[in-house]
Amino acid sequence: MSALETALHQLTFVRDGGSVKRMHTVRTLHTQNVAEHSYGVAWLCWVLTDGKPSANLLMAALAHDVPEVEVGDVPSPTKRALNSTVLQTLEDLAMSNNFMPVFEVTEHEALVLKVADMLDLAFACVDEHNLGNRNPRLHMMFENIMTYLTFGMLNSTGLLAVQIHNWLPAAWRAANE
Repeated sequence: MSALETALHQLTFVRDGGSVKRMHTVRTLHTQNVAEHSYGVAWLCWVLTDGKPSANLLMAALAHDVPEVEVGDVPSPTKRALNSTVLQTLEDLAMSNNFMPVFEVTEHEALVLKVADMLDLAFACVDEHNLGNRNPRLHMMFENIMTYLTFGMLNSTGLLAVQIHNWLPAAWRAANE
């Protein structure tokens, strides 16, 4: 395969991956896709690292859900119930089969990425709520995110992550006023 063919294949994979719909287990007013989510996660990584993320962390943020074009968007509760090694292997294989690197990050950067990923989902829930979505499953999803993001996890990524986490429920409640 020529360099051009490889690049076009990679770009098609990434663009198709970006179009995967998120939050498919909850009825939403706005359909968020992986590209929109990954953009938010990358910016959250930037914020959570005081504007000094590594290039690999930003690329990992942009690429972290791209394999969902082949393996699907597995809901978080299902991911936690399954063997996460199997899912990670399938996602790594999807990246490899499409000539994409797996962007290596440090243990701390992996934690920042996980927190940013969950915070972006929480922001999406708040956005939906602010649009008028009062679906109880949306509220349950938001509460599960807030519970999943433990203080230790947040504290390890810095005070700003704790402050954002503490602000989100107030933003949720403000939509009810």
